[in-house]
Amino acid sequence: QRTAITPLNGAVVYDTDVECLFQFNNNTWSSLCTNNNTQETITSLFDNGNGTISYTDENRRITIINKASLIDNNDGTFTFSNGNGADVTLDLSTTETLTSIVNNNNGTFTYTDENGGATTIDVKNLETLTSIALNPNNINLEYTDENGNLNEVDLSSFLDNTDAQTINLTDNILTLANGTETDTTADLSVFLDNTDEQNLTDASIDPTTNILTIAIENGDPVTVDLSSFLDNTDEQDLTAATLDASNILTIEIENGQSVTVDLSPLLHTGIEGSVFFAGADGNPTENNDRLFWDATNNRLGIGTNVPSNTLHVAGRTRTEGVLNSDGTETTPSYRFNGDPNTGLYTPAADEIGFTVGGIQALRIDEIGNNTTVTVNQTLDLDGQVLDENDAPGTPGQVLTATATGTVWASGNDADADATNELGVYTDLTTGNTNKIGEYQSSSTATAVDVNETLTSFTQDDTTTATDPTATGEITYTDEAGTEFKAQTVSDDANNQIQVGSNGGAFYMSPVRAMGKINGNGTPAKILNATVSRLSIGRYQVTFTADAGITDADYIIQLTVRDPQGAGNDNYDVSYSAQTATGFIAEVGDNDNGGADRANRDFEFMFTVLTF
Repeated sequence: QRTAITPLNGAVVYDTDVECLFQFNNNTWSSLCTNNNTQETITSLFDNGNGTISYTDENRRITIINKASLIDNNDGTFTFSNGNGADVTLDLSTTETLTSIVNNNNGTFTYTDENGGATTIDVKNLETLTSIALNPNNINLEYTDENGNLNEVDLSSFLDNTDAQTINLTDNILTLANGTETDTTADLSVFLDNTDEQNLTDASIDPTTNILTIAIENGDPVTVDLSSFLDNTDEQDLTAATLDASNILTIEIENGQSVTVDLSPLLHTGIEGSVFFAGADGNPTENNDRLFWDATNNRLGIGTNVPSNTLHVAGRTRTEGVLNSDGTETTPSYRFNGDPNTGLYTPAADEIGFTVGGIQALRIDEIGNNTTVTVNQTLDLDGQVLDENDAPGTPGQVLTATATGTVWASGNDADADATNELGVYTDLTTGNTNKIGEYQSSSTATAVDVNETLTSFTQDDTTTATDPTATGEITYTDEAGTEFKAQTVSDDANNQIQVGSNGGAFYMSPVRAMGKINGNGTPAKILNATVSRLSIGRYQVTFTADAGITDADYIIQLTVRDPQGAGNDNYDVSYSAQTATGFIAEVGDNDNGGADRANRDFEFMFTVLTF
């Protein structure tokens, strides 16, 4: 079959004799099914939909094959391209075997043969085909629809057997073979997508022409003239007005087009929390250091931009009066920023309470024109107290009540009642052994001696270091000369508590130094010692004076943290160079006896004891 024709380079045909695709290149037919040298078998052949075919062999190597194309120029000429950039124009305007084939632009073609016979070809429903091909007899057009049904179209009536014509439809290209003449093709792809499965992608209106343009997916846009719907009488009402988040005001007009106004230029923006006020020029301005709103905590700051209360005024204020809340003992209505449970409040009507640390210390109340001051806590008088005569009194006097108030008095007071006379105390400490004073309840009463109740109090401050049996004994002698003894330190055997240098009890712990040391030699915690790293896994521990170690026979306890399998061995720790001032600790890995010890920088702990 194929050897009987000589097409343009790039043409691809299917040879039914050998059931294989061939391509014509460089005046030679090349099989696309087998390689004559290696008998290679095709794995896949795929139409890329862009004018090329991808051929993949069994080794998954891909070869791109350019497909030839024939385009109807609608002027009696056709352009043939084999993909190599060298297009060829075919002029069939004078070919006698085809009078015309006309695109009716409605999904049909009108074919007129050389005898003037007109035939209409309907291709509107091509898009529903699953597959379409010309059967081997080149007479019937076979297509399989989306439901799998096989249909045939008899094309024999279109044949002109005088010129051995055939018609073929491949990839939406209709080809009329004219025997010895050049083939004629028509691209039918422009008629695809007739199912109306299309979306409206955009719609816009030109306000000057009132033309509505609707864009259709995979189709030409449609325009509608809306001018006839205009009402130009101006007898229209405003029906609605909306303001969106972008500050665009939309005004709807009755029987008319809505109007939008951008109000953004009228906005005034500022820093979050700003409170605007009119400046000297009348325009809004702000001063956040002097006036600020904390929207997060709902607080207003005057004189500050970090208010700590609902109203925070940083500076002096002047008011004509303050109507405050009553407050409570723990939260007084007048309180202090740094001490909120200290201040003034009103416990009840006609009462003022002074609270300190959440406790009422003083209360003033008014009942029946009588004012009472109640002190609920200790009254500490560091200054003088004046009586009703504004007199401060003298040493030894007491404040006593009178009919009109209080007075400072000593001895007999001013009234005639002999039972309420004031006593007098006389200091007689100097020159006496036990007697420290006298008290006379009245001018006519006998004075009573006031004797001290403690004659002497001594302690034996001999230290245990001087006398191992020392107990720090305390001796008390009363005014009758009777002694009472108390032991500061028990003399029981094995008691580790000693008598110190001032006679008091002193305990010296057997633990004199201890520490937790990091692998780099720095202490995590340490007592009475210092540590330095000498080299890998070697650490010098040195005691301080507080350790109180005087010889090298102290006890050392060492331990190392579990490395949890690091290096497949457990580390150990040992000591050396033990002296009265310290020792060396070494952390290492003995490789379970399989090799010499290798030191490791690793965390360890130590405890030093002596007795």
